[in-house]
Amino acid sequence: MTRRLVLACALACGCRELPDVTHEGQHVRLALDPGLELCAGSVAHMDEFVALLSAELGLEVPTDDERLLAYWLERDDFVARTACSEGADGCARNGVFFARLLPINHEFVHTVATPLGRSLSFFNEGLAVSYQGLGGVIDADEAALLDPIEPLLRAPTNKLLGIAGGYPHAGAFVAFLIRTYGLDAYLRVVDDIGLAADVDDIDRAFQAGFGASLTEILAEFKITSNRCAHPAYDAKLLECAAPELPWRDGRVAEQRQVACDQPDAVGPYAGNVVVVFRTVTIPEPGEYTVELFGDSTANKLALRSCGGCDSEPTLALRAGDPATTVWLDAGRHTLRLFGAVDQRTSLGLRITPSAAP
Repeated sequence: MTRRLVLACALACGCRELPDVTHEGQHVRLALDPGLELCAGSVAHMDEFVALLSAELGLEVPTDDERLLAYWLERDDFVARTACSEGADGCARNGVFFARLLPINHEFVHTVATPLGRSLSFFNEGLAVSYQGLGGVIDADEAALLDPIEPLLRAPTNKLLGIAGGYPHAGAFVAFLIRTYGLDAYLRVVDDIGLAADVDDIDRAFQAGFGASLTEILAEFKITSNRCAHPAYDAKLLECAAPELPWRDGRVAEQRQVACDQPDAVGPYAGNVVVVFRTVTIPEPGEYTVELFGDSTANKLALRSCGGCDSEPTLALRAGDPATTVWLDAGRHTLRLFGAVDQRTSLGLRITPSAAP
């Protein structure tokens, strides 16, 4: 039994009713309860995410016996079989995590980042939120983050989870620190903030590592980033590294089926959502007409810039919506195509410069 399996058994109350490993990738191993099924591209998707995130954090990519171990368990007795809190979709400890659903990149961030050590929940969860990606959620609702950060800094994980906007605010602030001071500086500062740190300890660590007080940094965050929602500040590592759709004859056009058994299909997000990840490069800033064609209400697309907080919001369309004309910045954009796990659908899209004849 490997070290990760031993840890999993200890965390889940003495190996009680845990399934055997059912799927093996280059960097991940997955154990699924009977009856739970992944879409065909999900293991490769998780492998790629772990590799990209490990490189981003300057960590060795886990392979062989060090591959990350994830358990996808039925919801009914999830809390009783794991170390997770009531209401949580997953929890991670020492390179092993348990989840009510897969894919769940948030928990993969925790497991990949294990060698970095642990700090206050606010910073642990903030790192996970800021790198977890966009997944199977259409991010049309990009609400402003207007609540104060100070009450969240020392909140334990279960309380942070229960506070409306707690996780997105933690992610926004951590992303702001990384964007402003760099990832290396951020990791050094957080390493100096212990599990029992109070606000004064955080202030001292900020002054030593960032050259500014907590009060000064919070004031700057409120000015520059408090209206930057998760789809903008998220690193989008995998979303913006996806295969690129080409321009042909002055437009981007794609027609394909979307189904769970396709090798690039990832899911089941939220139980019945399948996603295909693509990118498109917009050559010049300007107005573009975006059209989506599909034979099911499950067919949707989400398009947004790979840029940060100064980029345009997510464009979300569903099959049957009229063509829409929007301003798109130049550069790489992430494009997610949606279908349903329980049906094979046909989806088409077209992106055309509005000035085109």
